Amino acid sequence: MAPPANRELAKCKRLLKAAGDDIKAIRNKGMVAMTTVTERIMFRGMVASIEQLFKDFREQYDNAIEISETTEEEPSFPSLQDTALLGEVKNAYYEALGYHQKIIASSQPAPADRSSLNSSTAPLSSRTILPRINIKQFHGELTDWSGFKQLFTSLIIEEPTLNNAERFHYLRSYLGGPALESIKHIKEVSENFMQAWNALCKVYNNERKL
Repeated sequence: MAPPANRELAKCKRLLKAAGDDIKAIRNKGMVAMTTVTERIMFRGMVASIEQLFKDFREQYDNAIEISETTEEEPSFPSLQDTALLGEVKNAYYEALGYHQKIIASSQPAPADRSSLNSSTAPLSSRTILPRINIKQFHGELTDWSGFKQLFTSLIIEEPTLNNAERFHYLRSYLGGPALESIKHIKEVSENFMQAWNALCKVYNNERKL
């Protein structure tokens, strides 16, 4: 049986490789999304997790170094291959963030059009069917709030091709139970979207602090 230190080192290497593979997959999806509009919603959902993935990768990398320094077992860490992996993952991380910024910039409406994007007189949608965006419905469970808030912000609020009437429609469709009840009194019109979103955030941000 391998010594405990070797098993811990092997575990760290498995975890950092998994996080690194996920980061590179997000970078690759971003590369495709640059030229394929239909891939952008998926990429925006994936990139929302990249900060935590990169943090996990660096933590496991540092843990592996610490384990290696406290044992004389071979092979030591980092090897040349491990150092190369660190460089690859850092590049993938920054490239993914760069793709995300470029996609956001390319989706921004022209200045003359921005006033109409969130106009209170805007119809629910000029599209016959709104694009399907998969977000797990939030029913008010505090353990689900942080993830829901992050995804809704990334995929709906920060999506420049949507207007506030559409954002409000999505918000109501993704809520259920007590969460939906907290905004049900707010009329579903374009100019009330931020009022509804802020009301929801006020309820669940405050409850998490209790």
